[in-house]
Amino acid sequence: MKRIVVISDVQAPFEDKRALRNVLAFIGDYQPDEVIQIGDLVDYPAPSRWSAGTRAEFEGNVIRDSEYTKRNFLAPLREVYSGPV
Repeated sequence: MKRIVVISDVQAPFEDKRALRNVLAFIGDYQPDEVIQIGDLVDYPAPSRWSAGTRAEFEGNVIRDSEYTKRNFLAPLREVYSGPV
């Protein structure tokens, strides 16, 4: 039987840091065959329909939020798990 961990709705950079730490610790201990991230990894508030036509539409930074996610989710994930994502 294949062991899979499914992660959804991280919503970085607005993630629940404690919950994410616990998920990463679980993955490190459990060592699943596969980790699947099914959506909303990054929130990206600026270029969204929720901010269209408002000042907030141009206030965010997609590159900054992507780098944050890489540094605070993807890199820590790779520190504890080397399988397919």
